Amino acid sequence: MLPSAWEKRLVDLNVTGLTDEDLAWADHIFVSARIVQRESARAVIHRCRMAGVKAVAGGPLFTMESDQFPEVDHFVLNEAEETLAPFVRDLLAHHTIYVTGTTGALLEQEIGFPIHKLESGRLEEINRSGPRSWMATLTS
Repeated sequence: MLPSAWEKRLVDLNVTGLTDEDLAWADHIFVSARIVQRESARAVIHRCRMAGVKAVAGGPLFTMESDQFPEVDHFVLNEAEETLAPFVRDLLAHHTIYVTGTTGALLEQEIGFPIHKLESGRLEEINRSGPRSWMATLTS
């Protein structure tokens, strides 16, 4: 459901732990949890806040208790199949996105708003983009 151009990692806390390296790699962490996972979710969200990583939360826990999680930056509530795509469009709309090659056209088509498409290897254009710009590979 997330844009195919994004680099993604799945960390299943039932199998492995969330590492500092995972947090350093991510721009956003997407957390889904059930009510029984409340404390684990709270710990993950707190770690995100301490690491400066935005937390996006969804699932039954957050649909029922979003007011109990003030550290969450964004909520995607109810059915993600209906709410996630508009959220991603809004999230990306607040950034200038520069993409090289044919990826730019594909991403523009998928998310539905303009992308600055560059020729591959045009570092001088990329360097002028300045802070707060995202490149083609966005992390989640």
